[in-house]
Amino acid sequence: MRTRLIAIGALIALALLPTLASPVRAQFVPTPQPETPSTTTAPPATIRVVVSTPDQVEPGTPGAETGGTVAIPCSWSPDLRTQAYADELNETIAFIYDTINQWLGSNLTVVLTYYSEDGGLRAWDAVDQRFERRMEADCSNATAPGTWETGDLDWWVVAPPSPDILIPGAVAEAIAPILPPVPAINPPGVGTVNLGMWLAVEDTGPVTVRIELGPLWAEATAAVATTTFDLGDGPAIVCNGVGTPMPANARNAVDEGPCGHTFTDIDDVGRTQFTVTSRWSVTWLTSAGTSGGAPEVVQSTSIPYCVREIQTIGSERSSPQRSTAPGVCDGA
Repeated sequence: MRTRLIAIGALIALALLPTLASPVRAQFVPTPQPETPSTTTAPPATIRVVVSTPDQVEPGTPGAETGGTVAIPCSWSPDLRTQAYADELNETIAFIYDTINQWLGSNLTVVLTYYSEDGGLRAWDAVDQRFERRMEADCSNATAPGTWETGDLDWWVVAPPSPDILIPGAVAEAIAPILPPVPAINPPGVGTVNLGMWLAVEDTGPVTVRIELGPLWAEATAAVATTTFDLGDGPAIVCNGVGTPMPANARNAVDEGPCGHTFTDIDDVGRTQFTVTSRWSVTWLTSAGTSGGAPEVVQSTSIPYCVREIQTIGSERSSPQRSTAPGVCDGA
């Protein structure tokens, strides 16, 4: 039986041998073409391009490149402070310079660090030589605040201000020392009919103050423009500057000075009141080359004065003697 099965298998193998030995060939059968061309065409391809920049990506929306969400940093806004606040910060610095000025006997320069512009606090950074503004962080909606927290402060570079912002401060500092005039009238206290007077006030000199903010500065100068003497016996006398003090070599002069007056009427004898008024002109100049003027400063004072008459007694042959009318200026 086994021999029969082997024989049958051998016969089957001999029948299949030509097929197994031949290579397999693929045949291409073309697809039959339709007899009539189709009238339907495919729609043209549509290309949609989306361009996104960091400034245009809304926070929290999918990112154009990463496909994730955009991290939200802290937002920053100017630290809003008034000029009064900046002035308070400058007081500490001013104290140092005031001390130096006292040692040197001058009061000419004020150096600032802080100032306010557009409602925000700004400053001159002397180390990095740049102007900065102080910014305040708000991290309440931030998803990536980094190392910042709400309320943190930072300084950002900003364009220099105009030096004109320093003008008001310079003017204020220049006019601050101005006081009512101190009369320097000669003869002092008591005058005499027909004896010339020299009219002046003490010369305190011009006051010049410069305020500096980094490379910027503004300088203001206050100086006496005119002094007016109202002596009560006629029109007021207006003199340039502080008037004309009597020089030492004119102590015995009879004539009045270039800025002077002479009482000539007997009705002028007696006690009176002089009013002396000084008018200060104020000018300013900046590092930008601009210049101008500020309103004048007017200061007045009143002093008591007495006018007496001296009578001449004697003849042409004898030396004249002078006698003062009794009681008119006693105690003056």
